[in-house]
Amino acid sequence: MPPCIDCYTMINRRDKQTAIEFLDTFLPRRRWLDYDSEAADAQMTFLEAHPKRLRTLYAVNEGAPEPNYAMLGYTRDGHMTLGLSCEEEHPELATEYLRQLQALAGTDHGYCGAEVAPPVSFSEYEASVHAYRSGSPLPGAFPPGAS
Repeated sequence: MPPCIDCYTMINRRDKQTAIEFLDTFLPRRRWLDYDSEAADAQMTFLEAHPKRLRTLYAVNEGAPEPNYAMLGYTRDGHMTLGLSCEEEHPELATEYLRQLQALAGTDHGYCGAEVAPPVSFSEYEASVHAYRSGSPLPGAFPPGAS
C-alpha cells in the first residue's frame, strides 16, 4: 500500500457518541484492525470512562477507496483525536478531510502529515498544529496550501 497522509483534529472530551458519529460519517462500512466490532465498542465505552488511558483504535474503510483509515486516538490527558488517512497521491483529499474533521469537531485546529501517528497529549497536538500552520518541520508533514 502506498504511503498515506494522516489528518487529525482533537476534541476536549472522550465521547463515544461523537466517536460513532465520526465513524458513521466517514467509514460507514468499516473493519477494525485489532478488534472485532463488539470489542471495539467495548473499548470505546471503557476509554470514555477512563480519561487517562492512552490508546488508538484503527478502522479500515470497507466501503470506498477513500479515506483509507479512520483513527480514534485517546490521549493520556483525557482528549480524543479524530483522524483520517488518504493515499499520498491525493493531497487535495487530505485538505478536504481536514476541513471536514474541523467542522465535525467545531474547531479550526488540526494538521496533516505523511504517516504521522496520532498525538499522545494535548500539548503534542498543539505543537503539531503550530508546526503545520507555520510550515515548520513535522515528521513527514504535509504543509498547508501544498495541494
